[in-house]
Amino acid sequence: LNYVINAEKGHNINLGYDRGIWRPHMESLNPLIRRTSEYSYSMGNPLLEAGCYDKYSFTTVLFNKYILDLSYRYGNNDIFSFSENDGGILYNSYYNGLKRSDFRAYLSIPIKVAEWFNLKLNANYSYVEENYGVYEENIHNWGCGFFADFTLPYNWRMDHHLFYYSSSESLFEKQSERPRYDITINKSFSKLGLNV
Repeated sequence: LNYVINAEKGHNINLGYDRGIWRPHMESLNPLIRRTSEYSYSMGNPLLEAGCYDKYSFTTVLFNKYILDLSYRYGNNDIFSFSENDGGILYNSYYNGLKRSDFRAYLSIPIKVAEWFNLKLNANYSYVEENYGVYEENIHNWGCGFFADFTLPYNWRMDHHLFYYSSSESLFEKQSERPRYDITINKSFSKLGLNV
């Protein structure tokens, strides 16, 4: 559902509902045992089932450029990876039955610094609750960064992407903080149909 608050200024809101399905990947279905190290093995589970989720979303756009996106998703048969210790050897496989609900917020602010320089600031936050039997975990995660593109002489273009994700720990996995920085330099030769 979309409602235009002010067409001239470019203000609108959008409400959404999605009944979705998540399916297992081929790797998580493959029952062959794979040795990942001297002390750890992993295998898929061919009995995995697909799971459903319900997602509600709210998006508002101001001046046709500032974006605030809020969403909530819930599912009760998610797939997760779990490692069991058997005499010092770790065996990792995949299972159904994880209840997961997550709230996510995303903010995007584009800034035109000059004719040859555009900047977009991004930030996001997520709060996730996971539950499997007696196990329960609440996870907070956030990230921020920017996209910047410069138009260089002779129509070359340079894009910068810097982003930082905070560390997080869920029921059965842990991720360290993840800073990332990419630079891309390119030029389009449209008459030749070539992009360098």
